[in-house]
Amino acid sequence: MTVKIIAVANQKGGVGKTTTSINLSACLSFLGKKVLLIDLDPQAHSSIGLGINPEELEKSLFDVFDDSQYGDVGLNDVLVKSYRNLDLVPAQVILSAIEQKLSGQAGRESKLSDKIKSLKNAYDYIVIDCPPSLGLLTFNALSAADEVLVPVEPSFFAFHGLKKLLETITLVREVVKHTITVHAVLTIFDVRTKHARDIGRIIQNFFSDNILSVIIRKNIKLQEAARAGKPITEYDKNSIGFKDYMNLAVEMIKRCGKEELPADTSTLTFQELLSASEKTSEEVGKEQVEVNVEPSSDNVAVGVKETVQTLPEVKVKIDCSPRVAVGGILFSFQSQDAETVAVAGDFNNWRPEKLNTPCLNEDVWTKVVPLCTGKYNYKYIVDSMWGVDPDNINRELNSFGVENSVIEVS
Repeated sequence: MTVKIIAVANQKGGVGKTTTSINLSACLSFLGKKVLLIDLDPQAHSSIGLGINPEELEKSLFDVFDDSQYGDVGLNDVLVKSYRNLDLVPAQVILSAIEQKLSGQAGRESKLSDKIKSLKNAYDYIVIDCPPSLGLLTFNALSAADEVLVPVEPSFFAFHGLKKLLETITLVREVVKHTITVHAVLTIFDVRTKHARDIGRIIQNFFSDNILSVIIRKNIKLQEAARAGKPITEYDKNSIGFKDYMNLAVEMIKRCGKEELPADTSTLTFQELLSASEKTSEEVGKEQVEVNVEPSSDNVAVGVKETVQTLPEVKVKIDCSPRVAVGGILFSFQSQDAETVAVAGDFNNWRPEKLNTPCLNEDVWTKVVPLCTGKYNYKYIVDSMWGVDPDNINRELNSFGVENSVIEVS
């Protein structure tokens, strides 16, 4: 059995990190996977969200890191059986002192990874709920993880802080010589608001292929489940929250390469949600569309149906100037009418490279180009017509007196 270790990380609080950790773990276990959830947050919200009172525990994750009181404590010495196929390593507030306790100790950045090694044959997935910071605990999680799942709320501040997290992931790759795959998922998403849709597009462009097609919609049932100390799989299997997190679990299984799932397993993508809004039982919809979700499991209700309200198609002018993305620089070009869009510049010897065709009703062509530090001239080729980037004000004349767009990578 090969375990996949998924760290759920974002240094900004309030983005649905713990909700995602709990319910991703629960949905993976609901699909028949053996799962361990490690609560690495001193606030112990994952522990509380699974009905555990941290104050009543004799030992917790703190004692796994610090051997001064109980000696050598393993993860299996503190884990709690939560639900079928789902175990928990709980946290307590004292975990916040671990950075000071381990100050100066050799190998403190890999303590969690070392402890996990003894459990690897017992689980299909280990999910780590990271604290909302980029300190020693998060570094331990990233050092142990194969995958990093980044929940991103559709807000400017949630998006703005991602650069530091990606820098930390890069640091782990370089220092620990450890390969980590980054995935992002939109959370707490209210598709009825134009702001959420606009920020969602920006986040999609930033992460490119690293963003999951599933999004987690804003749903009161997820909050109710947390208050009840239960995952959504135990609280309400007919809710939108259950559907979204089940789809997240299915997509993560696919992305982690653990196994092939049936091709007809459906997900509600970001593009589809741009034209359809959630309808709750209190709302009256004018036009309805039916969405079916069929998770791959005998014990999952097949054909869970939700009713959503159709929104008018919105065409928003997006800032498509080049920007840093996972894997390089993201080039974007917005056009409703173009049949082909390509980019050419100093970085590819002025040989046009086609941009990716927009999905469904989207009108933004994109391509991530790996670029080293330096200054580059470039142009877009739209249906065989060469021109400067309309969203980039940085331009200069070439040796023939013709204007090119310019980007500087630092």
